[in-house]
Amino acid sequence: MARLLQPILTLLALHFGIAQSNSGASLDGSAHDLTAREMTIVTLLSQGLTAEGLARRLSISPRTVGKHLEHIYRKLDVRDRLMAVQTAHELGLLTATAANFRFNDTEHDRP
Repeated sequence: MARLLQPILTLLALHFGIAQSNSGASLDGSAHDLTAREMTIVTLLSQGLTAEGLARRLSISPRTVGKHLEHIYRKLDVRDRLMAVQTAHELGLLTATAANFRFNDTEHDRP
């Protein structure tokens, strides 16, 4: 159980650390409204997971992943996953540590 919770807790710590360091930035505020789950989705997107892979990794339905992606795209004012990851990097929402973080290499989505 701890092995499953550790990645979530790590991402939450990263999220709140990032939110505090970027609190003075004014990018119409929308980029800072990402939830912890949306930050998890963006981090996994940066690792190249598909929507189906995200759903399996997070134990949620692909439709739920789609809804999270819609919210992320709207909040970051982008149109696709590549732009979402690029924008998240530019805004400092993804660090090299978060982008390279692997939950469990054996579960990594492979085609």
